[in-house]
Amino acid sequence: MRFAIFVLLFVAGTAFSDGQARCDLLSASLAGVPVEEIERLLPQNAKLLPQVEIAYNIDQRVHRDILVISVDELTESERNFLINSDLGVLNAPTISIAIKQTPENWGGHARVRIGKNVFDFEAKAKDEGKFNVNDFRLLRKGSRIEIPIKLSSEESERAKIYTALAAANRHAVLGKSSGPMGPGLSEVRRRLSDNRPFEGCHNCGTWFSMAPLGENGETLFELLGLERQQGIHSRMVRWMPFLIGGAPLERVPLLIYWTVKPLSEVVDVLSHKDFIWNIQEGDGKFHFAVEE
Repeated sequence: MRFAIFVLLFVAGTAFSDGQARCDLLSASLAGVPVEEIERLLPQNAKLLPQVEIAYNIDQRVHRDILVISVDELTESERNFLINSDLGVLNAPTISIAIKQTPENWGGHARVRIGKNVFDFEAKAKDEGKFNVNDFRLLRKGSRIEIPIKLSSEESERAKIYTALAAANRHAVLGKSSGPMGPGLSEVRRRLSDNRPFEGCHNCGTWFSMAPLGENGETLFELLGLERQQGIHSRMVRWMPFLIGGAPLERVPLLIYWTVKPLSEVVDVLSHKDFIWNIQEGDGKFHFAVEE
């Protein structure tokens, strides 16, 4: 599949230079910026690739839009724009789950982003884990894939309450953070103020995949159509590929691919007519490969 690269021009009412016009545009405080606006404001650094084929499992293939954002040679105002806007690319309340790429594989540690806040829960086998809340930052090396998930306004409010309570008192909300990694198929208490698993402890994925965001305490993974007995939500090597390739399109219609490489270089690869994003599990991590 081939995608044409369009040159997007913004014509101002006065004779600004291109650089000055972009600087002025990006100095505004924008929130909930749709994809078309991101492309228009950052024509050298953002490109939407429609309907990229993703191979999920052996016999299941889906097509998702991928928004590629390159941080290569951004101006200061452009960097501030990406950091300070909440990238409401789906024109709906969203949360997103992100992972970084290591030199060869995609790491198994996930972080949750709500607006400009990034929530990082880490459990450990022996020592006490941690729960950190950081400001959103642009990546400095490698790549990052961010999976925005559409929520209803009520689900979004519950997500904000849940993360705020967890940050204030993680032991009461999430339970212990040392011991067996992940609750497995165990049930959780399904309350925003107390979502501790009955067995084991949460890991960096389950604390949010099992977040009770539904009206009747339904967890996020249940809102996405999974059942607890499947166990997909409890292991990162299954949960992240599901979000990328298996989640319902009405909940996850696009992916955001962050890179430090020049935009044209990444677009050339993802736009290749024989490109397929192939998600494979193995060696405790999952891999992406190009199928010819």
